[in-house]
Amino acid sequence: MNLSAGDRALLCGENGPAAKMAMSIIVRMAEIQGAASLLDISQAHIDSTIYMGEAGLEFAERLASYGAKVTVPTSLNVSGLDECHWREWPVPEDWANKAQRQMRAYQSMGCVPTWTCAPYQTFMAPKFGQQIAWGESNAIVFANSVIGARTERYPDLLDICAAITGRVPAIGLHLTDNRAGELLIRLHRVPVEVQQDDSFYPVLGILIGRLAGNRIPVIAGLEARPTQGAGSLRRILGSRSAVSYRRRNARSADSGSSLPGSHAVGSSRPHHGSASSHSQRIDHHSRGPSGHGRTRQPALFTG
Repeated sequence: MNLSAGDRALLCGENGPAAKMAMSIIVRMAEIQGAASLLDISQAHIDSTIYMGEAGLEFAERLASYGAKVTVPTSLNVSGLDECHWREWPVPEDWANKAQRQMRAYQSMGCVPTWTCAPYQTFMAPKFGQQIAWGESNAIVFANSVIGARTERYPDLLDICAAITGRVPAIGLHLTDNRAGELLIRLHRVPVEVQQDDSFYPVLGILIGRLAGNRIPVIAGLEARPTQGAGSLRRILGSRSAVSYRRRNARSADSGSSLPGSHAVGSSRPHHGSASSHSQRIDHHSRGPSGHGRTRQPALFTG
């Protein structure tokens, strides 16, 4: 793998033990994933904040004890603990204390305590084309599909390593060639009043997930203009019923999908180019897809 001089310096410990530990993990993961090199990120979102056991706490506190500091703006996901009112719930005190220790460890590294699974609704929302390293399933797909930023699915612990080093494997949805649409899904004769009902989108999301599998879908025929405030497009792209964001070939209990994101024609920003796509049609009142065929569809996946 081709490492820059800065990568090698971190790996050799020139920036301290925390950066060395983080870079060694990044490099090992890059090797496993078959990456030829690393690339810079300009932001991160950490999903490792929820206390789930001793291992996650030990990892965070070890990095903190080594003096770890993030090198890019970094937001924090939910903590799993109400900081102020946890005693009003049946939360064991020992569990709460450990959860608070984990929260403090990440804050000590310079992360912004946003405590949200929707970082795209904060002042730290990324811009179109920005390379980022985000954890949290719904945030990953929202960043890729609605904003047009670029992120892979970053699991717990790897996310903070990316934030400390500012580097990630150059793979997957970070790369333009991997962002083309692979399946065209047309909405046919679905009334606008149905599309304007928020309850339509979780149902559509489940169906799209089942049709698309691991392919990136392009959704055509949305006549209602989805808005983030109404949550409609987000429900297609960000609800757990639509996508599961696990490793490719993993299966979601809801839809059997591991989609990294999708594109809604007219609602998302384009990635220029073209991709050969299968075509599916969804009719109002129908039980499933119709109109199977082969088409040339502009690759309009965002970013």
